[in-house]
Amino acid sequence: MSYLQEATSNLDNLTGSEDQLLRIQRALLLLKSHMETFRKKYAYNFRRLALEGKSVPSHADLVSVRHSSPLRIVVQPGGSIGEKVTFDMSSSDLVSELRAEITSWWEEKVGSSLEVGSMLGSLLGGSSVIGGKGKAKLHLRLISQGQELHRDMDERSLSDVGFKDMQLVFANIGSTNRPGLERAELPPFPGRSQIPMLLLLESKHFDQLFSLMSKLSSLTATRKEAGVLDTRAQILSRRVWEIILLLPTNPNIMRGLQEIDPSSGFESLLDPNSAQKLLYSFYIIDWLGRPARLRRFSGLAEASSPHTGQNQVQSGWIKQFISAGGLKHLFSVFLSGVLGRRGDSCWSEWSLDCLGFLLRLLVQFGVDQVDADTLADQLVESTASTKKRNKWIFSRHTRLIRAKLFPSIFN
Repeated sequence: MSYLQEATSNLDNLTGSEDQLLRIQRALLLLKSHMETFRKKYAYNFRRLALEGKSVPSHADLVSVRHSSPLRIVVQPGGSIGEKVTFDMSSSDLVSELRAEITSWWEEKVGSSLEVGSMLGSLLGGSSVIGGKGKAKLHLRLISQGQELHRDMDERSLSDVGFKDMQLVFANIGSTNRPGLERAELPPFPGRSQIPMLLLLESKHFDQLFSLMSKLSSLTATRKEAGVLDTRAQILSRRVWEIILLLPTNPNIMRGLQEIDPSSGFESLLDPNSAQKLLYSFYIIDWLGRPARLRRFSGLAEASSPHTGQNQVQSGWIKQFISAGGLKHLFSVFLSGVLGRRGDSCWSEWSLDCLGFLLRLLVQFGVDQVDADTLADQLVESTASTKKRNKWIFSRHTRLIRAKLFPSIFN
């Protein structure tokens, strides 16, 4: 981040920008690659943290529904330990995440039993399964369709290894000296406080990323006419956004929107002068207003349903947002024209993205709530791509906005 800060401070619209852009490009590539690799290598640890209520989700998980199929994995514990249990997973989940789910369930439902604990000790040689504080270290063997899911398969997705809905997995205690059980080349998990995503979420780094993104998006070309944006800088601005999506959702912004009331400072929460921060907040508002069925859950099937309570929370927040004046504020941003129009000086695609998402939110919160639930599925589907979202919003719902939206804003 210090390297990025130095390169950013040397950016100039007239001279020296090419070298600094190259430095920024390399730094962003290294930063993004490091975070993606870290999350994949330690996916087991991330899922265990989530099961303990200390999840480190990415902002992308919060604002979008994964384009993958839900999978129900049926697990049969070995011996007479217990009956089959079903886990809700996704085809994009990794094998290590399934291993974490099963291990966590095993420890909670089975490992706490003194009788089973003595059985584990006899199976694995007593102290070989006992941690430094007397906690059992379970080494589970997972076998499905005649194939063992070794640790060297942990970074592959369930779809990659051919998992289907309702596939049966046999789980049993394994020997600690089996080859492939541990990956010696992987350093120990550094702990939640040292996860790079959380380090970058600190205000000094988080603000720096938004500052860099804003500066890149407004950088003009050095050898072209005045007012023409630098295409390379625009692309790098998007690379910063991709990094921000890898971080957890900013808790301060999330809390401010969740607890919104008439006294909330809308200009700070929804600042139209910063297209990137405005879009970031739009994504959070979109998620808070979604029905529970369009939010992603994981874990035991019985633990993730029913969602009736979640639906009530979602409906209550929408009413809270509207009564606080949030919808009126969005409409005032739309009328102000601050997001710019094509042809304006230094107009960028960030403005179009914000305008498209703004219209989406006006539709989402402005229509009658009877229509909103049905409309939600179409709205989520429209986020498959930026171009598809903008085209869908501008064309299909112009008539709906005129017919239903404006009366509800001013009632």
